[in-house]
Amino acid sequence: LTPEHRALSSEISSLLDEMSGIDLYPVMSRDPLQRAQRILKRSDEIWKSYIGTSNVPADGLTADAMTVLRNWISASSLVFAPFSAVTDQSTQLGARLFVGMPATRQLISFVKGFTPADRQAALAAGLGLDQAANAFQEQARFLGRINTRQLSGYIADRSHAYSGLTPMTQASKIGFGLDYMRWMAGLKDTAFNDLPDAAAAMLKRHGMTKADWTALQTATPETVNGFPMLTRKAIAETAGDDIAEKYMTMLYRERSHAVIEGTMRGRTSIVSDAQPGSITGEGLRSIAMLKSFPITYGLMIIGRFYRTLLEGRTESAMAYGAAIFIVGTMLGALAKQLKNVGQGRDPEDMTNPNFWAAAF
Repeated sequence: LTPEHRALSSEISSLLDEMSGIDLYPVMSRDPLQRAQRILKRSDEIWKSYIGTSNVPADGLTADAMTVLRNWISASSLVFAPFSAVTDQSTQLGARLFVGMPATRQLISFVKGFTPADRQAALAAGLGLDQAANAFQEQARFLGRINTRQLSGYIADRSHAYSGLTPMTQASKIGFGLDYMRWMAGLKDTAFNDLPDAAAAMLKRHGMTKADWTALQTATPETVNGFPMLTRKAIAETAGDDIAEKYMTMLYRERSHAVIEGTMRGRTSIVSDAQPGSITGEGLRSIAMLKSFPITYGLMIIGRFYRTLLEGRTESAMAYGAAIFIVGTMLGALAKQLKNVGQGRDPEDMTNPNFWAAAF
């Protein structure tokens, strides 16, 4: 090695020693090299799943048979899933409070999300583009992925729609998206340095700089259903497509915390890069069918709560946690009782501590 190489190696070694002592790293990840290797491995697994490399069947017949079986289970096992979806209101409340959005219109916006007027407004505002992407990825809520190319997949997909689960999910997403644009229309005239702490943290989290905010302020909000809204079209006309895309990406990311759906990250945390049609691949896919959603929930909700604590924003973390866990437990209790009534059973005794533990 040349003296320059030895000096560089020594500098890297010193930097790694320094990083390993930073309290920001979780106990299980104090070695920055191991942490980096895990992140790279997970990124590779997600990418392989996205481009389809890990979805090439090792045995086509076995893969098709197991897909049909999972689709039939999907169609029959989630009849009462809409009752569980009422807990979406707690995650949406937490997401709104976390960024500083008003929560007073949340339920009204949810109900209006079922109406043709709001659905058309959401599509016109560009809030349906991610749905097209999800359709191409054949993702379905709570189940990770549904193959709609087969009859069984089509039946499973329609069972979600007719049970009310899909419309409830769409209404929640439409309500949050339109309210977000309405909120941003009222916020855009505020100087960057005068933004509320929660809004400023949101912009920083998504890479929106002061220059980006200044460019965004040149947009003239559109009037949609009688309300001014900062839409992608309005921003693109004055600030350009790059700022508009950045804005929509920020909206989609925040909405993903408001309405939790199964993600590729959650699914690959179980399936990894195991191929369908193999014993391992089919076993892991069967587990992921119903477990990718709770894993995604943990990654999104618990992950945000934990990161906020690490950043030293204790008050924000506590407010977020209260909205998610306290309100969520109350709605979980409501969901349990609705399921009991829907399945022909008597409501449970709500004075029993075990009932509230299950609701949590």
